[in-house]
This record gives sequence, C-alpha cells and structure tokens, in this order.
Amino acid sequence: PVDETFMVIDNPDASGINTSSKVLKFIRRGTDNGGQPWGGFWANVDPNIDVTTNKYAHVMVWKPMISPLKFKLEGSPTLETASMNVQSDAGMWVDIVFDFSTLTGNYAVMSLMPDFQDPFATAEDVDLYIDNIQFTSDPNPIGGSITGMIADFENGTTGPLTLHVQGCGDYDNDAIHPVDETFMVIDNPDASGIN
Repeated sequence: PVDETFMVIDNPDASGINTSSKVLKFIRRGTDNGGQPWGGFWANVDPNIDVTTNKYAHVMVWKPMISPLKFKLEGSPTLETASMNVQSDAGMWVDIVFDFSTLTGNYAVMSLMPDFQDPFATAEDVDLYIDNIQFTSDPNPIGGSITGMIADFENGTTGPLTLHVQGCGDYDNDAIHPVDETFMVIDNPDASGIN
C-alpha cells in the first residue's frame, strides 16, 4: 500500500543542505520483500511540469548507501534518465540533478527511482528520505561534497591564499587598509542551510 511505503515525517536529519521540518520517507523494499531495481514512485502532477524553461530536476535525498538514481517524465516524448551528478555521500542530504534539456512543454506524470541498482540484490528493506523536488534552470547541485576546494578556512587560516585588499580606495595599500582589519577568519555567524 502507498501509505505503508511512503509517509511524510519529521526530517530525521535536519542538517547540511536540508534543514526543512518535513520530508518524504520511502521504505525501499528489499528482494526478500519483492523489491525491484525500479523501486520508487510515479505520480500525477497538477499543475503539470513545464520544462520549456526549467529543464533540470533537483531532488534532495538522504540514503544510508550510495547508489544510482533515475527520474522519468512521461508524455510525448517520454524520457527516463540517470542523474547528471553521482551521489557523493551516504548518511547526509545531497542534491541530485537530472537533465531534461532535450524536452519542452508540459508533463503530467513523473517517476522517481532513488535506488536504481540493476541487478538489485539488497535483501532487507531500507529507509530512504526524499525532499525538495523542483525544476529549475540551474544544472548545478546545491552543496554536497565539493572537490577541488581551494580554501574552507576550517583550520582558522586562509590556507594557500595570501590576501591583499582591493577596491577600498587605494589599491593594495596595507598602510591605509590593513589586511587584518579588513578580512578575518571567524566562527560561522549562521551555521545553517548549505553551510
């Protein structure tokens, strides 16, 4: 039954990029309970999804394991696609993006398969969480693991960056605008949202 598979619950991990209060819980059935690779949901959407401008589906997921995801829009034409970005982390909220840039117009039916392992070999049921399904014009995922980080200031320093002041009157004049009176590494004044 739908109500024994999907339920809106309090966010079990309101942190990182998803501090919302409610999320969708999905009991992902294992092979011992009839689970298939395409486990997930399909849904009628009213008003329809218009991909004329907003061509990228974003879905926040929290899963205890890393696995592929698929998203499908049914209509003319129908398109089922794997995510553009690979799920980078387990046990935390990540933003997964799907590309529908080849489509245009309105779609009334969508499907989400948040654990598309094929062949599917997980025996036991697993709880997955889904939130913030949206279509935007931005193909970039929100937050998550960042590769190629230059500086995150977590060690209390500017790391490899040697800062100079610019745009404050006289260019790069430390006597007028000392770096340490313009920039300082501090405790995050709003540790929430995506940071």
